[in-house]
Amino acid sequence: LLSPYNHAVDMWSIGCIMAEVLQRKALFQGRDYLHQLTLISEVVDVPKTGDELRAMLPNSGNEAVKFVMQLSQRVLTAEQGSNGGVALDTKQRLSRKFNTPGARQPSAMGKAIDLIAKLLVFSPHKRFSAMDAMRHPYFSHVYDKKDELDHEQLHGPPQPLAWEFDHRELSEKDLRELFWKEMCAGIKVVPIEAPKDAKK
Repeated sequence: LLSPYNHAVDMWSIGCIMAEVLQRKALFQGRDYLHQLTLISEVVDVPKTGDELRAMLPNSGNEAVKFVMQLSQRVLTAEQGSNGGVALDTKQRLSRKFNTPGARQPSAMGKAIDLIAKLLVFSPHKRFSAMDAMRHPYFSHVYDKKDELDHEQLHGPPQPLAWEFDHRELSEKDLRELFWKEMCAGIKVVPIEAPKDAKK
């Protein structure tokens, strides 16, 4: 959300997709980026201080931070007015959006809403990672710790990315050969035997 691209952006997307599957329509269907930010602030807890927002939006100016803080304050004021002075959290707002006021119970919908709320966290550093999501109770019926793959166990420690391939001069024949090798990598070719009664 307005921050440098990393895995947290993908986790935000997964939260939106899960919500859209459950309610069968787009969660934040904004007309433009300002309207979209307004819709997001009506559901997601937005940090209350300018310092928190500046840390999360390092590439944004003071106007953007001020705008998001005003949105947050407007939503908070409206909620407190309609809820007897009590502000809601993301999970409660999602429950209302899905018309499931009892989503605090350990039902499938309640677990789904809890997971979505943990994926739709404004601060990318506090947002659930893929591993956190896999371990969430919503996936308890399919999750098995034995299935977790550790990248370093599979491939060794991360290696620095080599960019020398970018500087090579390749002919069409070389490119075709590289494409072919890439397509065949990891594909086990099983020879097909002719039926035993086939004529030779």
